[in-house]
Formats: sequence, C-alpha cells, structure tokens
Amino acid sequence: MPIKIFAYVEIEEELPTRELKPKHIHGLFFQMIGEETGEFFHKGAVKPFTLFCRELFKEKETTRKLHLEINVLKPELFGPIAKELTLNAFKRELKVGGKRADFTGFKVTEAESYKELMKLPPEKDFTLQFKSPTSFKRGNYDYPLPDPTLIVKSLTRKWNTFSPDKVPVEVAKKLGNSLVPSGCWIKTQKVELSDRAKITGFRGRVFLYLPEEEREIKRWANALFNFAKYAGVGRKTTMGFGKVGLVKLPASLEDNGSQAKEANSLEEQNKQLPL
Repeated sequence: MPIKIFAYVEIEEELPTRELKPKHIHGLFFQMIGEETGEFFHKGAVKPFTLFCRELFKEKETTRKLHLEINVLKPELFGPIAKELTLNAFKRELKVGGKRADFTGFKVTEAESYKELMKLPPEKDFTLQFKSPTSFKRGNYDYPLPDPTLIVKSLTRKWNTFSPDKVPVEVAKKLGNSLVPSGCWIKTQKVELSDRAKITGFRGRVFLYLPEEEREIKRWANALFNFAKYAGVGRKTTMGFGKVGLVKLPASLEDNGSQAKEANSLEEQNKQLPL
C-alpha cells in the first residue's frame, strides 16, 4: 500500500531557496526518522520511499517553512516511520543547509493499496505533470526527455519490487512500445545535486496516448500512471527529483473520446487544463 505523508519543518531563520539542495532534503528525512529506522530505508537497490519538497528547485524565494512529502512504497515501513514522527522527531535538533530547524508535525494525506490501483478502469489518454526535474540515465549521460519506454520501465521496476501483483514482462514491454507522445510542454533545467555534481532534467506537462485496444494493457497503464504520484519517475527520486502527477482532464475533454480527437490542437487543449 503506497502511503503519502506530509511532514512540516520550520527553520530558525530565512533560507534562500536557491541554497536549498536535494542533499539537504534527503538528509533532513533521515534526521527526522533517526538512525535505527533509517536503516530500513537504505536497504535494497530500489529504495522503498520517495521525497519531494515544494520549496526545492526555486531560485528567487526565501522561506522558513518546508513542506516535505514522503511517499512510502512498502507498507510494512509505515509503522516505524509513523512512530518516529509521532514520538521522537519533535525532540531532535535538525539542520537544513547549516541552519537549525524544528519538526512541527505531519499528516497522512493519501493511501491506496496496490490492488485498488489495479481496479481502476482502463484508460487510453494520460496527462502527466512533471513537477520537479526528471531525468534518466543513458550510459554516462543524463537523458532529460519524456521517453514513454523509460517512464514505463521506471514505474514497473518499483511496482514489481513492492507490489505482490507483478506487471507481466510482456505487458510492460508492449505498453512501453505502444504509448505515443501526443504533445508536451517541457523545459530542461540543470540542478546542482551536491557541491560537485549536477543533473539535467525536464519539467512540464506531457500527453501520452495509448492506441492499444487490449483491455489488460490499458488497465496496467492506468495502474502504473496512478502509482506515479507515489513512486516518482527516473533518477534520484529519494532526493526530490522525478515528482509527477496524473492530471485529470476536464469533463468537456472526456465526453466525446480521446484527447487527441477532442481538441483542435494540442495548444488549445493545454489551455483548458488546470495548471
């Protein structure tokens, strides 16, 4: 059961958001949950959590408050993390970019079982909003483009690691090869990962169309893309990268068929979607 938690932190003094780095968000999470519980989240090639912070990747603002989104992909780990956030996080002295900070509370905002995600009705049109820089790795280089095959591969890997019901290999392959990008409004951004490393990723809105008529393929597509809001996509999702959400089309675009047929142009369609 993927679970979404929001944790709230207040910094003792104003922090320019340009000084807030992915490593700070990653470190803050492990400071809050403590070393013993943190060991559970370090294990495995595929990590059982993702992070996002709305104040991260902003250049011209200052803040004293951080809103840390924690997505737990392995349900057995919710108990330990909830215990730490309830009983111990308030007592710990936290640091963000060298500044003292205090944990002020948390709340669980969403939780869905993997089986519930699988029961969602089949779909063929998907609008994905990439809210933080998203990148894949090809050889020694960043690949900052929304390749449907790589998106499906990333989601399938996490799903098959933590869900009792696995995406069949042939389904994942067929889905990745069948999805067609019907439009995108993206821009690339180079982000400082640490003092010596940078990642180039893309942000923005991507439209994907699935011409495949096989119900099983469409069912898995909907399950995986709804799973994306917990799992993230691509590299470094435990440091705030690859945050993505599935945008629901307004009813006016859904009534008469696919998004490709509904709008006279992708530009017109984009204007009708909520930002």
